[in-house]
Amino acid sequence: MELKILKQAQNPLFKRQELLANVDAKVTPTHNEIKKLISDKLSTQSENIKIKNIKGSFGSNTFEISANIYDSKQEKDALEIKKKREKQEEEKLIEELKKSQEVAEQPKEETSQPIEEEKSTETPAQEETKLEREKDEN
Repeated sequence: MELKILKQAQNPLFKRQELLANVDAKVTPTHNEIKKLISDKLSTQSENIKIKNIKGSFGSNTFEISANIYDSKQEKDALEIKKKREKQEEEKLIEELKKSQEVAEQPKEETSQPIEEEKSTETPAQEETKLEREKDEN
C-alpha cells in the first residue's frame, strides 16, 4: 500500500492536523493499517490518530482517507466522539487488564502448611457401624 497526502492543514482551535490522503490497495484497508501508514509517514503515534472515513469507488483501487492527528491521546479522547464499537473494545481491554491484575495479585499457596487428615465421606451412622465392627473383631 502506498499513501499519498493530498491535503494537510493545521487546526489550532482543536489542536490537531487534518489530513486528506489517497491509498492505493487491492482491498479496502482497515483502520489499523491506515493508522500505521500515517504514523510511519508523519512520525506520530498511532494512538493519536482518528480515522474519520475511508471512501472507495466501485472498480477502483484508490481509497480516499480523511483523518485527524492530535498531539496526545488525551486531546484526542477529549474532542473525538467514540463510536459504540470503540467503547466496547476499550471496555474489553479494561476487563482483561483487571483480570490479569487479579491473577497476579493472588497469593500463592504455601506448601509448608500442615497436611490435614483425610476426611471420610461416610455419614455418622455408617461410621458408628464401622467402629462397632472393628470392636467386635478385636
